[in-house]
This record gives sequence, structure tokens and C-alpha cells, in this order.
Amino acid sequence: IPAIRVFGSVLFAFNGFMILWGEHYWFGNASLSVILILIPVELLLRKRSMPHFIFLVAMVVLNTFVSIYLACMTFIFGALYTVFRSLYISKSIKELFSVLLPIVAAVLIGLAISGFALVPAASLLLFDSTRITGTGKSAIGQIANAAITFFPVDQSILSLSRIFSSNCFVTGLEVPPFSNYYEIVQVGTSVGTLVLALQLVFAIIVNKKTSRKNKVLIIVATILILSYFVTAFFPTLFNLGATASNRSSYCIIPVLIASMCLGLERVILPRKTSIITLLLSLVISLVILFFSYVHATEKAHLVCILLCLALLVFSGLLLAYQRSGNKG
Repeated sequence: IPAIRVFGSVLFAFNGFMILWGEHYWFGNASLSVILILIPVELLLRKRSMPHFIFLVAMVVLNTFVSIYLACMTFIFGALYTVFRSLYISKSIKELFSVLLPIVAAVLIGLAISGFALVPAASLLLFDSTRITGTGKSAIGQIANAAITFFPVDQSILSLSRIFSSNCFVTGLEVPPFSNYYEIVQVGTSVGTLVLALQLVFAIIVNKKTSRKNKVLIIVATILILSYFVTAFFPTLFNLGATASNRSSYCIIPVLIASMCLGLERVILPRKTSIITLLLSLVISLVILFFSYVHATEKAHLVCILLCLALLVFSGLLLAYQRSGNKG
């Protein structure tokens, strides 16, 4: 088994959402639900075959049966992911439709099979459940309003710190400055997330072999992921147009981990590290951690300090590894 896969698996197994919501008897399943959708989607994108088609149908049915609430968030994210991936690998409109068609068909068949559970459960969720509560506006109006609703700067930066850890500004049962401990963004893919992920983004953008279309897609995708932490759009969209909810933050985790693994495999290990990008991501990460430290409770101060030290050591090792190759 390649070491990169082990690295990615460990990051996923101990991500912030899994650790925190895994304490809940139900929501911990969300981390698994998104993976069970993305795997067959990726397989169908790479090779159209009946086993892959049936696999996706089965996973749509399974997700619908397990939880309509989680399935809605997972399917919305899955649709966005599929569109971006299809656009990235397609070289023409005709190829794009040929790539999307089997995936759309599999999802529709899966929803049709699970329809007897989907329709009544969705009706209960949308109209009678307290799980989703809105403001009285239509879902479309709520989503449109959320698109131009930005979170306060301090809340956005503190939310970004949750990419590193769930304990950057509060620990345990301490009361956070906004929302509650469980409802804040849960990612926790390590303090090296930005360092590794941005190396991949930069490498793709500056690569002369990357088409202009794909460069634009990468930039747009990066901005959209960032927007989850600074605007109410995606938290509202994933919550079916009701109030903004960060429970859907589990959807971001596989994308970040995949970016980290690819950044490590295709950029760091071949010694193609961009020093400027490394320094930029280091500064951004340190600013986020410093801001968290300033707003953190006393118990969380040590967490911020340890994360800063770990980040500096990690970045130093990457720099030393890069320079050792240049000397050779």
C-alpha cells in the first residue's frame, strides 16, 4: 500500500468531524456517507462499467435509507463535486455529457428505488421536523440572501482555525464565542493543511501543460471552499435553504485531504516545492493561529502554541528537504 494512501487514511480517520461528531450516536456517519458517494463517482469518471454503475446506485440507496437529512447535504455536495471533476477531465461539451450521463442516471435510479422512503421522510424533514428551521422565507430566497451574507471577520478567522483543530480557541466543554461547540465548523485535518494543499493548487496553476479552463476551475474551486468559512451561502444551501448550519462541513474534508496527499506526492516528494507558496501558507496559518490565541480561552492557549511549533517544524523540514535535493 503506497505510504501516501496510509497518510490520507490516517488524516481521514482522525479528522475533526469524525472525532467530535463520532461521539454522537448518528452524525458520525456523515463522514462515511460522503466517501461512499465520492468513491463510486470517481470510479465511474475513470471507467464506465456496470459494476461501477451499480455501486453508485447502491450507495445512493444506502445513504437515503440511513438518513435523509445527511443524504441531502451529501448529494448536494456530490453534485457540485461531480460537475467540477467532469468539467476538469472533459475536453469538449460532448465528452462532458457522456461523462455526466451515467452518473446522473445512477443517482436517479438510486433515488427511484429508495423513493418509498425518500418521499415521506423528505416531506417530514422539510415541513414538520425541527431539524431544519428557516425564517419564513422561501428556500431560494434564503439561499440568495445567504450568498451575500458574510460572517463577521473574527468569526471567519476562528472558523478557519477549525481546519487545523477543534481546540484552537476552546477546549472541552468551554463555551465558544459564537454558536456552540458542536455547531461550529468541524474539519480538523491538521495544522499542515494549508501548507500542503496550496502547494498543489500553485503547482497546477503555474504548470504550462494545464489548460486555461482547468486553471480557472482550480481557482474557482479554491474560492468556493474558502467561502464556506466566510459566507452563509454553502452552510445554507446544504441545509436545504433554511438557516445556515455548519454540520455539512464534513463534505469539505475529503477534498482537503485529497489535496494534501496530492500536494505531498506530486509536489513535495519530487522536490518541486514552491518556496514562495510555502512561506505564504506558513504566514497565513500563523496569522490564523495567532488570532485564535488572542480570542482563545486560557485552556486553549497551549493548543495554539503547540500547533504553531508543529507548523514551524513541519515547514522547516519541508524547506530542508527541498534544499537537500537542490544541492544534490
